[in-house]
Amino acid sequence: MDLIDWILNVAGVFLWIDWRSAQAARPRSALSIASTVRPASAGSPAKGLGSLASLAVILLVRPLFYYSIGSAVNWIPTLNFLAIAIPWRSDMLGRMFLFSFISFGKALGFYYAWLLLLSATNRNISDEDGMQRFVRAQLGWLEKISWWFKLLLPSVVAGLVWVGLSSLFMALGLMPTRPFEARWVQAGAFALAALLAWKWLLVTLFLVHMLNIYVYLGTHPAWAYASATARRLLAPFRFLQIGKLDLSPLIGAGIVLALAYWVIEPAVLGIFQRPIP
Repeated sequence: MDLIDWILNVAGVFLWIDWRSAQAARPRSALSIASTVRPASAGSPAKGLGSLASLAVILLVRPLFYYSIGSAVNWIPTLNFLAIAIPWRSDMLGRMFLFSFISFGKALGFYYAWLLLLSATNRNISDEDGMQRFVRAQLGWLEKISWWFKLLLPSVVAGLVWVGLSSLFMALGLMPTRPFEARWVQAGAFALAALLAWKWLLVTLFLVHMLNIYVYLGTHPAWAYASATARRLLAPFRFLQIGKLDLSPLIGAGIVLALAYWVIEPAVLGIFQRPIP
């Protein structure tokens, strides 16, 4: 059941992508097969409504499935926020609707955190690059904010959202009641935890770049974009390149994982569990 929920969240994100793409000029992005046969045209509010409707169906119908099947298979849905895991009762339909929307919102938050990092890193790339044009089209008005605020925004949003969600969870009896001050301390922990949303994106970019150095991956624009992004992020480690040997992608991936598991995660847990005087 957890796998089904994850698959439906991923499907929902792709439906959101298709709807967002329809609101602006469709970029000739390699992420969409249709983009190779469909001419670029100005967005229209009517376009993409099918994708948005399909997303609504997923969010509104899957709670019924969870409600009818979850209790029969003893499934306990859980929302994992790193520092705390919130269990839900699948035999309560109202809770399943709430779980459906929060679960998708978490997945969508990861997607936008990735977009913001890519946009900030490649801010000097022109719209002639189809991949970066896709990123900008997906972000919409968020593309206009300063690059440094794009990097801060996931943490700001994560902290503020937790303040609201924690109040809701306490009202529903899903977590112990804590003072208002404690919730803001926890919000600081979640602001820091938001940095972990970039962990696997960065590792993937660095490893794809390393493969692209030594193995011909083809002419797909995604490979060139990933390598260009990785080179910008790994610029401080250029001294690790010795002739044709470039260790910077491997070292970069190692640093990201080390910071995630040995620095950020312990710090988040420490802040979250800190007693409030």
